[in-house]
Amino acid sequence: MADTREIYDEFPYPRCRMDLRDRRQLEELSRFRILSTGLGPADFAGRSVLDLACGSGEFTASIASWGTARALGIDQSERAISFARELPGRFGIDGLEFCT
Repeated sequence: MADTREIYDEFPYPRCRMDLRDRRQLEELSRFRILSTGLGPADFAGRSVLDLACGSGEFTASIASWGTARALGIDQSERAISFARELPGRFGIDGLEFCT
């Protein structure tokens, strides 16, 4: 039986959306999830964010695009993190890091 790391390495979650074309789409990606908590982009501006079990990093990147000072995503899946590490350069987001 496969352990969870092997499963997520084979099927990174959430599936990295390579069809995202611009930063606006990235920012909108998780807006509904955050707004339902009563928080908004201004609540994250200039702050540090830690996302545990970040998967392929889209949620972390979308929060970072709102102007965080630093955002760090951590996940057990090397494959998911390899997708996530492409996001800062792809969307021009400073202070965004990913690691296992």
